[in-house]
This record gives sequence, structure tokens and C-alpha cells, in this order.
Amino acid sequence: YDCDWPELQEIAWLKERRLRPGARAFDLGANSGVFAMLLADAVGPEGRVIAVEADPGDAATIAENRDLNRLDQIEPIHAAVASTEGELVFGRHGSVDDGSRRWGDRRVPSVTIDGLAERHGPPDVVFVDIEGYEHEALRGAEMTLERGPDWYIEVHGDEELAAYGSSCAAVIDVMRSAGYELFAAPDSPYVLLADGSVGPALPIAPLGEWPAELLHRRFFLLASRTG
Repeated sequence: YDCDWPELQEIAWLKERRLRPGARAFDLGANSGVFAMLLADAVGPEGRVIAVEADPGDAATIAENRDLNRLDQIEPIHAAVASTEGELVFGRHGSVDDGSRRWGDRRVPSVTIDGLAERHGPPDVVFVDIEGYEHEALRGAEMTLERGPDWYIEVHGDEELAAYGSSCAAVIDVMRSAGYELFAAPDSPYVLLADGSVGPALPIAPLGEWPAELLHRRFFLLASRTG
């Protein structure tokens, strides 16, 4: 990158709610830790970021990035997020195995969102990017959903969710049934805006403002509950 980039709109949205200094954030599907570091910057040294990643190499990279950037508030955990705790197969293509074993038979520990909350404390923010397995993760989050943290969920589209017997509508229904106010944004680039600033081509808006066809493709679901 050869220029400064604006704050990501999802981070700004969460900061208007519970992503504050001292908060506890879960980054689920943390990859190499880029978003974990953004969350860590927002919660500050008094907060905590629990960064869960199933790929062992990426989980090790999170720890290295934490140390290089002196972000001791990040705690990397090598595990996959699932509906139950134990073990599952995580493919070498970066997703939970769909039963085909096409991408190998690498077994990793599995954790639930509720289990993480019991061990590390209930989150203020839950950030989810787990490649089509998001509905399964929400099945293991009943108590956490009831507590009402803010959520950012990358919903990977009906085709990817179908590999695990789910759909975009099922993910939306979980959040709506839990009493959340729902917002969404399509996967869109950051562009030069009319005022000369750089920002997203399509901003976050209430879920009902988007056309129904969008909600069957990959999009970003954000949820907040004030009550």
C-alpha cells in the first residue's frame, strides 16, 4: 500500500456501539490476525481480543504479529469454531471439511462461542469470518446471543452455506429470532468519493433496505441489540 486508508466501515460501525477501550472482542476465523490487530487497537491495552484460527500456520502468525506489534491484549487460540466442542476436520483449503475429505483429513480442536465466553468472559463484540460455517457457529452461541453483544458476520452466500446444510436466510433468522436489529453491506470496493475522500462504494444500511437477491450472495451482516 502506498497511501493511508480510511478506517474500515465495519470497525467504525462497531465503535459507535460496544467496541470501546476495555471491551472484550472475539475474532473468529482470525486468519493471520489483521482484524485482530484492528480490534486490539480499538479496545486498547485494557481490553482483550480472543483470536481463534483453525489453520495452525495462521494461528502461529497471529502470535507473531501480536508480538511484533506489542499487542499483548490479543490471545491467539488454535481451534475451529463449531456447534460443539471436541474435534473436527479442517481442510487445507481453509474451510471446515464438508464430509468429502477432498482437502485432506487434518483434525483440529473445535470450540463453541459459548465455551469461549465461559473461559474468557462474555464478549462485547463478536467478529465472524469462517467460510460458510457461520450457522454452525451460531448454533453453539445460544447463551452469548442472549447476552446481546454486537456482531459482525461475513455471510458467505447460499452456495457455500449449503455445503453444511444451511443458507443465508437461516443465519439471518438466528439473529432476528434473538431480537437483534440487523444491518448489512454488500462486498464492495473502497472508492474515491465526491468529496475527495476514500470510502466504501456501498455503505452499511438496515437489512430491509437491500434487495432480497443480495441476501443470497456473500454479504456482511451486522447486528446490535439495545435492550
